[in-house]
Amino acid sequence: MLVRRFSVSGRSTQASQIVCKSLRYVVENYGTTLPVLVTEASTFADRNTAVSVNISSNGWAWLVCGRRLLIWQYGHTSQRHNHCHELTLPPSDLAHKAHLVAVYVAEGRENPSCIAVSPEGTVRYWPSITHAGTSVEESADLHGQECDSLTDIAPHGCVLATTTSTLVLVNPQVSAGRHSVTCRTLKAPQGWLGGLGRRMSSLIFGALPTSQVTETKLVKVAAVDSKDYNSQEWQVYVLSDHSLQKWLLTTGESERLLYEFDVKRLVREALLEERWETFGGNSTEVEVWMLDMQPTDGGVVILVAANVHTSNDVWYALAKAPTDDLIPPTRFAWFNTLKNKGFCHDGDISELLAYQLLLTKDTAYLFNNYLVAALSLPYRFEDWDTIEFLAVGDKILGGSVCRNIPLFLSKVHGLVSILPSDCSPFDILNSSNMSIADSTMALSDLTSSQFHVTVTEADLEEMTLNNDSSTRLKAAFINYVNKNIAKSEQIVEEVFPVDDEPVIDLDAALDTVVLSVGQDLVNDMPAGDPRWAEQRIPGSSIGSSASLQILHQLEDKQKAFHMYLNFLKDIKLWDRLSAVSNRGLVMPTSYVLGEYAEKIRAAIVLYSLQQEHAMIETAIKRVLAEQKEKQPHLGLSHQDLFYRQVTEVHRVLQVLAKCCNDLIHSDRRPQEVTDMVSETNSVILNVLQQVVQFRQEKVVIFSPRSKLSAGIGEYLPWTTAPGKRGLQEALTTLRQARDRDRKFCKLVIFELT
Repeated sequence: MLVRRFSVSGRSTQASQIVCKSLRYVVENYGTTLPVLVTEASTFADRNTAVSVNISSNGWAWLVCGRRLLIWQYGHTSQRHNHCHELTLPPSDLAHKAHLVAVYVAEGRENPSCIAVSPEGTVRYWPSITHAGTSVEESADLHGQECDSLTDIAPHGCVLATTTSTLVLVNPQVSAGRHSVTCRTLKAPQGWLGGLGRRMSSLIFGALPTSQVTETKLVKVAAVDSKDYNSQEWQVYVLSDHSLQKWLLTTGESERLLYEFDVKRLVREALLEERWETFGGNSTEVEVWMLDMQPTDGGVVILVAANVHTSNDVWYALAKAPTDDLIPPTRFAWFNTLKNKGFCHDGDISELLAYQLLLTKDTAYLFNNYLVAALSLPYRFEDWDTIEFLAVGDKILGGSVCRNIPLFLSKVHGLVSILPSDCSPFDILNSSNMSIADSTMALSDLTSSQFHVTVTEADLEEMTLNNDSSTRLKAAFINYVNKNIAKSEQIVEEVFPVDDEPVIDLDAALDTVVLSVGQDLVNDMPAGDPRWAEQRIPGSSIGSSASLQILHQLEDKQKAFHMYLNFLKDIKLWDRLSAVSNRGLVMPTSYVLGEYAEKIRAAIVLYSLQQEHAMIETAIKRVLAEQKEKQPHLGLSHQDLFYRQVTEVHRVLQVLAKCCNDLIHSDRRPQEVTDMVSETNSVILNVLQQVVQFRQEKVVIFSPRSKLSAGIGEYLPWTTAPGKRGLQEALTTLRQARDRDRKFCKLVIFELT
């Protein structure tokens, strides 16, 4: 295909709103962070286990992984961390899939209900997803047919469709407090009046193909409810490989098949009319596939593919069938052959036929497991924008439209929206313009729209009422992130009232609490990594990162920490900071905060060097052993454990220096010693150079502004400080190594101040 391609191969978490931009479209994170169980299931599922997702327009989404059904609420809600409900699907010899599940909120009920069907037709109904152990079962009695999809048409229940286009109405009921489920196959009424739709189809188009009568391959079922709330009427469209049916289901009446017509014939005729030269003018030489269907105003839009037997090119087209009348259409309202086409290699056409369709008011989205193609409507025969999801392990698990916003669930990036670059989800949801910050924004310019915490409203309320000052300051920070500035200021005033005559107070409560929260933030456990779930204490962790990758977790901590600095300055706490005892010295509190930021930078640089230098991994294991850190569990690696504790990153540099010294006194060959010493120096100096550069760039940010901290003694940074929390001894060891082996080692030790 000739397309404009844009790769989503980088990372994205909820802390970075913009994921990728094409010429005309932007990919952004949408809603709250995915629940831990969902992230775990999609990321760590066995490769032989089928994983699928469905995103409902009612605000609920669900993931199926084996027999596990995980349900959560998505969207821009007040909750920062979503609760996930887990249910168990019926036993099956075939793979379960998300399209055989429906989650809906019944009238008069607060909690959603759920209906799930196994591929063999076993129906399981949960009156409430909050009670996983309460369910009823029924068999749809399909005589060996395989189920394909389940479509919600409340209050009638759901329409269950098989792969051969049989329709079954699944209706949950309650009588005398007992729940049950009924399953009834939908059949077209017999007789002259009842068969009018099918007879009209035959009169206008001729009889449908004989093979279709016996077995019709289902493509898609779509349902549209009536705008008349009193009628409770649903129009159900059933697209098969040859025909399109329109059913009418109304409360208190029998179902009616309004009509059925040969849609494949219409497609062939339209193709020949629009592309006569391409398709040779002979409809029998054209192979047509129905790929997907979506309802729209006044009808349905169908995505089709076509191929001439003498060519390897596969063409795509969008066609709108008008369906408002009681008789079937004789031609399409419009038919557009798309400019982009596929090429069939080695006769395998399955990948080219894997596209699905989503529609908004002005855009059509074609997508498969690895890319989304966006086309403006009305279509003007132009190249489409293609956004590819190419990150290692990434895959599009599902897509849907909610409030005219196209949403896709990516294994790596979570729930994302793809919209024209001149608009954002906030524009549609709030009907007001909100600027979307560029992903390259400087850290000092970060806004709360780019930083999401994973603390629920209930946890936040509990933190606000807690007697611990550090916990309450965290609550104030979270309110600040949520743009609830008034509440944030109120908490700060209650915890740290302003003194009329401030005095220098070493290790004051304000300073120690500010440092405690800052340290917790840089050492925070990643909320998006389910392997840390058992160690995370509710309410104690802000959970600023939703990523599973260490480098991205560190980058998220960097952004979160700078947001914390903005909070301290905007809430007027920064000017009140004084000094603390640190490493046996009296230091301005702002300098200690600066050291936290420097260590995040050091950790990022160290991690980036790790693939080239195996000695770093060895040093990390030695650090953990010295700290008597527990062995990796629940899939956590030594790297996971070490890089989580950012404030201890200097320990690896100390161990590297010790290993270097031990090597010098070993019986290794001189050349081997020289190589190892040189490599060790290279790693340590690389990290420290980056730290010093960062320190120089951020000197204004961390300069104390309080009069209380003026006149405090000379600052000695951690990079040259003595003792276990500094690198003085490590640098001395490196210098000694240089002196011992000066013939082979020409090294420069920078004066790091």
